[in-house]
Parts: sequence; structure tokens; C-alpha cells
Amino acid sequence: MRACIKISIMLIIAMSLMLSSAFAKSYEEIKALFDNQQYDEVIKETTRVLSKDKGGDKTAELYYLRGLSYDLLGKIDWAIEDYNKAVNIYPGFGEAYVALGQLLIETNELNAAENAFNSALELIEEEPISLTSMGYIRLIQNRVKEARDFLSRAIATKDAPSQAYANLGYIEYTEGNLDDAQDYLETAITKNPEDYTAMFTLGLVYMLKNDFMQASDCLKKVVENNPEDLEAHLAIAKSYEQLGLKEAAINHLNEALKLSPNNNNISNWLNRLKEE
Repeated sequence: MRACIKISIMLIIAMSLMLSSAFAKSYEEIKALFDNQQYDEVIKETTRVLSKDKGGDKTAELYYLRGLSYDLLGKIDWAIEDYNKAVNIYPGFGEAYVALGQLLIETNELNAAENAFNSALELIEEEPISLTSMGYIRLIQNRVKEARDFLSRAIATKDAPSQAYANLGYIEYTEGNLDDAQDYLETAITKNPEDYTAMFTLGLVYMLKNDFMQASDCLKKVVENNPEDLEAHLAIAKSYEQLGLKEAAINHLNEALKLSPNNNNISNWLNRLKEE
């Protein structure tokens, strides 16, 4: 009887090892699919493997990979669900908390996002995306001092996101510290040339410094990226007016009036320029 029990135990162990080996192989294959940006295949294969698995750190990683794939395909609700599953299975999964927090910001669930980023920061010291995101949340909450602290910590890290510099630049702009604002915003744009929000704010900074040529260069890029940006049309019209480029200013005011047809201020401004 004891011999039979020993044989049974050995068989169970052997089967368990075989399953673990097969699972590890599946994970590596799925990771390769993800690295090759085959996100639909990642979702298909993770769903197949997860239907057979009962838990463990690798299971958490598979939920994370599937969540990332949903995230990159724009399926936010499913991504959030998988990120939550990943951290519930493995509470030490800092990267999953970061990804979860970023999507919760997108869905305007700021308290839940803050909890996710706090968990990430407990697990990954001075994690730059979490610091930047906490700074953004504090900025939305108008807790500017705390926002500045988080963002300053973020830019002190090796891989500081461009958004940390952009948000610090915005804070300095609103507080009238134009040189500091310019430095932060230029760094943000160097790191991410397609950050048109930072580009717009930098244009406003140049306007306040009476550098209307630089302002118009920034604002032109913003308008080219989004021709329906009313505020950018108005700002560049002001810059062109200050530069004496009346026709260019009129052109942008005409575009602004198309976007806001009942705006008397724009109409009056446009009529004044035409009469001069």
C-alpha cells in the first residue's frame, strides 16, 4: 500500500512538473507574440492558457500581458479588469499597479488611480510614471505644492517622463516664473516633440515675454496639429498682430470665428483689424 502511495505521489509530482514546464513554455511564446505586437494573438493565447491555470505569479504576468494588449487596442474596461486580476493574484506586481493607475486616470477615477500609484511607489522606489501621475492628480485637485513636490521627484529620476517637465512648466507659467517655465517646457518638447499641450503653453510663455516670433512658431505647430483648436488660433492671431502681420492675424481670426460663430469678441477684433 505504501509503495502504491509513493508511486501516486511521484506521478502527481511528475505531472505537476510537466504542467509547469508547459505553462512556462506557453508564457514565453505569448511574451514573444507581445514583443512582436501581435496583440490579438496575445489575447487569444492568454485566454486559452488561463482557462487551464489556477494561479501563481506567471498567471499574474499573463493577465498583465493580456491587459497591456487590451490597453494598446483601446479596450480600456477589459484592460482594467485584467490589471486588477494581476495585482489581486500577485500584490507585489508594481508594474501592473502603474498600468492600472494610468487607465484609471483616463476614466477619471482619480481616487482609485491614486491608490494604484501609491501601491506602485511602495513596491518600486521613486517610480517615475507614478510620481508624474501623482503630480498630475494633485494639479487637478489644485494642490499645487504637493504637485510640484511629486513632479520634482519625478524629474530627479533617470527615466523622467516628458509630462513631468510639461506639468512643472505649466505650474511655473501660472505662477509667473517665465524663465523656469520656458526651461521645463522646452525640455518636455525635446523629450516628446508631439506634446502640443506643452507647445501651446510655451507659446503663451513667449507671448508674456514679448517674444512674438517664437510664440507664433510654437502656436503654428499647435494649429497645424489641430486646426480646430480655438485658443491656439486666437493666441497666434494676437502674436501676428503684435508682429504687424495683419493679414495672417485676420486669417486665424476667420478660422476662430468658424469655430465660434457667435463670439462677439472675435467678431469685433476681426472688424477692427479689417478697418485699420
